[in-house]
Amino acid sequence: MSQDASRTGVIRGLVVIALSGCLLGSAGCTAEQSPEARPTSTAVTTSPDATAEDALTAYKGMWETMAEAAETSDWTAPDLAVFATGAALNTLTTSLQTDFDRGVVTTGRPVLEPRVTSAEPQNDPQLARISDCGQSDEWIKVHRDTRQPVDANPGGRRRIAAVVEVQPDGRWRVSDFAVQAIGSC
Repeated sequence: MSQDASRTGVIRGLVVIALSGCLLGSAGCTAEQSPEARPTSTAVTTSPDATAEDALTAYKGMWETMAEAAETSDWTAPDLAVFATGAALNTLTTSLQTDFDRGVVTTGRPVLEPRVTSAEPQNDPQLARISDCGQSDEWIKVHRDTRQPVDANPGGRRRIAAVVEVQPDGRWRVSDFAVQAIGSC
């Protein structure tokens, strides 16, 4: 196995652990919008401002739909695939299914502060990198039956790095992301 493939596997494993154990437990990150105001995935545009807007819309939409699905730990929520694909979608659904199997749901919403750090290629962006410092104090995992917190950890701020790419249907979707420990930003 190549060093890059091994590193990618380790990163994905850490993301699943972060989502299962703490991001969605007593911490997490998502858009602060009502379901009615949730953004939809957007078509490709080429201006730098439009690229950033489209990538951020997909990123925020992914976290908002994750927060909605986490209220019941619904790993089959169809809206997850509107904003996420590939490794990102797999990470979200695996985390939700694990929570469902454990009798855990998530309350509240995380707070996001994302920004686009780069877009490639410069003349016709098809990929954008996002950096975020998500606040998860109000996104708490609880036992479904008792509504008691799963973890005494109050959450906190976490660095999140994401890759958002134009898909064959012309829409921007998050293809991968990594969540770091509380206090990383």
